Amino acid sequence: MCGIAAIFSCFGNITSGDIQRMDKGILLQHHRGPDATGLFSNNHVVLGHNRLSIIDLSENANQPFYRPDLGLKIIFNGEIYNYREIRKELIQRGFEFHTDSDTEVILLAYKAFGKDVCSKFIGMFAFLIYDEKENSIYVARDRFGEKPIFYISDEKGKIYLASELSTLASIYPDELLI
Repeated sequence: MCGIAAIFSCFGNITSGDIQRMDKGILLQHHRGPDATGLFSNNHVVLGHNRLSIIDLSENANQPFYRPDLGLKIIFNGEIYNYREIRKELIQRGFEFHTDSDTEVILLAYKAFGKDVCSKFIGMFAFLIYDEKENSIYVARDRFGEKPIFYISDEKGKIYLASELSTLASIYPDELLI
């Protein structure tokens, strides 16, 4: 089990307050992933991740995971059971891998198959992919919601999401009534 959290701004108005709240939010969900904690931010997005290492135990698979050649970042919670088969298919299509993680498989499968990518996956998952070039996000979870993702948006064009409601409440700047 890992923990993910994000703030996405449609208008590029991420603030230092957003980053500070994310720091607190990922601390709240540390129990979801004690092996590594990662944070990335720019003007459009703040990505937070707590990692429980299961498949690729190396630091190369820490998150947020970034492929600069593609301009894509991902935060992921879950496990893709058929990632080896998808990886083989992607290698046959000419994709190169830098890790042995299912996280990288998701990212490259998204590049190959676009928004239809989830139909390829057998597993339990929740993830967010941030496309730096398009300044867009793609958020998905497994069909049954085994790996939850909670979200809310505000009138300022920001979207907040997290693996747990307590984390969502801590990164959202206003009172969140549940």
